[in-house]
Amino acid sequence: AIAPQVSAPQVVAPQEVVAPQAAVALPLLPADFSGVVALVKEAREMMLYTHLIQDVVLVSYQPGTIVLRPSPAAPPNLGQQLCQILEKHTQQPWVVSMVSEGGEAAGPLAQQWKQQRAAAEQESRDHPAVQAILNAFPGAVATVQQTGK
Repeated sequence: AIAPQVSAPQVVAPQEVVAPQAAVALPLLPADFSGVVALVKEAREMMLYTHLIQDVVLVSYQPGTIVLRPSPAAPPNLGQQLCQILEKHTQQPWVVSMVSEGGEAAGPLAQQWKQQRAAAEQESRDHPAVQAILNAFPGAVATVQQTGK
């Protein structure tokens, strides 16, 4: 008969357990130019915020790259200021370029917001329920207030 072979017990050296490194969460980049403007407002950079809504027209936007057409009222270092704020708050590099042509036909954000507000007010005034109230009370004036923001 053949005796079974018994091997010596194997000793396995303990292995160092390495915990996975926690990923450093980078702030999200704004999805659009309105997000950039909101970030500047949240950063309490009110002069820059005012210039962004009144004195520039968006030509193009991709996260990390913005092209603007400034009005004469915009400060010459607006792109540099915006770049610094964005890099500080997103921890990502940004390129902000100024051009003399192109951009949204609707104009600066403040102008767009004013047009949107006027359209919403007119839509509200044209609503049949509002018209019925105005007809029931001659001389009454309807005012519209925005809610939810």
